[in-house]
Amino acid sequence: MNGEAKPVRERNGRTGWLKQARVETILFDVDGVLLSEEGYFDASALTVWELLTSPSYLGMSVPGVPAYRPDPDKGTVRQIRSAVFDDDRVLDFMKQRGINANWDMVYLQFAAQLSALRQAAGEPELPAAWTVEGLRALGPQLDGAAVRFAAFPEWFAGCADKADMFARAAERLQGPDVHGLWEVGREAFQAWYLGDEHYAGPPSGKLGFLQQEEPLAPVETIRNLLSALRAAGFRLGIATGRPRLETYVPLRQLGW
Repeated sequence: MNGEAKPVRERNGRTGWLKQARVETILFDVDGVLLSEEGYFDASALTVWELLTSPSYLGMSVPGVPAYRPDPDKGTVRQIRSAVFDDDRVLDFMKQRGINANWDMVYLQFAAQLSALRQAAGEPELPAAWTVEGLRALGPQLDGAAVRFAAFPEWFAGCADKADMFARAAERLQGPDVHGLWEVGREAFQAWYLGDEHYAGPPSGKLGFLQQEEPLAPVETIRNLLSALRAAGFRLGIATGRPRLETYVPLRQLGW
């Protein structure tokens, strides 16, 4: 970027330096730039937990994590995430192989546990389709099998990227079209992240992480920065993989 630096007087009185030449638009990412990503990872862990323990899905008892409820407190959320993602080692393993979408994270960890549970239970008959009803029918047949969250890297050893991991998961699951299982996880995740206020499905008692977004700097600091950029003549925009709803709701709530 070439050109002379132009001083801009911010509301707090400090002077920042912006380069003007040819630059008319500044785009911001959301996750990891404006807002924390931690809520997404928490929701991912809660989704896997729900799929395993809720009576609406497998309905299993899993040592080390509490029984399912739709409104865990912050301490319980930390406990569940620590267990489901093995103190984030599972998350790191996935990220290193290009898994960035939370829906994919949910699918891969749940699919891995489901296939291992079924093998440990003597490979009971698979449902006709990977649906909520199919999981609910399969759950009692898995009773007594052990969940091994930390074994995830072992099961996906040798996988170099997302394609390898999805192929390994499909191979381990066998049976019905695995996209159905991915879709079950996606819907469950959306209920956790959006909460009853914004989720289009039936009410579940979930507050939603969307209403609890955490900015990565003080709210007023970021607001002052945006105001200063606009005052300097820049057009501001967002470039993000978030859906529109998940972008606009927190920005409006934070006054941005």
